[in-house]
Amino acid sequence: MTPDPSWLAALKLPTQVIFGLFLACIALLGLDWAAVLPLSKFGEIAKPSIIVLSVVFAALSLTGAVTYFMEQHTRRKTRALAADRRLQRGQDKKDSRANAQQVALGRIDYLNPQELRYLADCLRKNSQSFYTYLYSPAVKTLIGKGLVYTPGGTHNQDQYPFTILDFAWKALLGRKEEIIAKDAVNRKNEEKYARR
Repeated sequence: MTPDPSWLAALKLPTQVIFGLFLACIALLGLDWAAVLPLSKFGEIAKPSIIVLSVVFAALSLTGAVTYFMEQHTRRKTRALAADRRLQRGQDKKDSRANAQQVALGRIDYLNPQELRYLADCLRKNSQSFYTYLYSPAVKTLIGKGLVYTPGGTHNQDQYPFTILDFAWKALLGRKEEIIAKDAVNRKNEEKYARR
């Protein structure tokens, strides 16, 4: 008589079931030892079979437990690595933003008179926002330099809203008198050239 290979399907059972079968085998051996349920009454092979099954189920339970803890450890490690990567990306983004802001602030000293006029006018009015023609080249350049943005939307193209970015506004407020004075010099120079 050849053994039925379908018993190998038991190896695919969940670890909890295999551990339960191991406990059942231990309980049967305990009942046999206490003479409550003598296994010899089920035949000569009953007790050795239960012992072999106990060893097999114990080994499978141990393997399942080790695999479970290894998977948990790997998951924790993976989550920790993912969290570290998120933190690093966040820090990189922050560093990149800070670097971009420093570059943008460095450009204030090199603005042309038209660009500077928008910023100086905002400082004179003590207003972080201003309205002008949507396609103003000077404003487009200020946006490209990272100093101004527009909220977008549908507005009158001759009175389109623009706002100086917070970090730039803070820096401009610190240099208010200097920026306004520079703009005043530019205006005087423009008037001189206009008279010629």
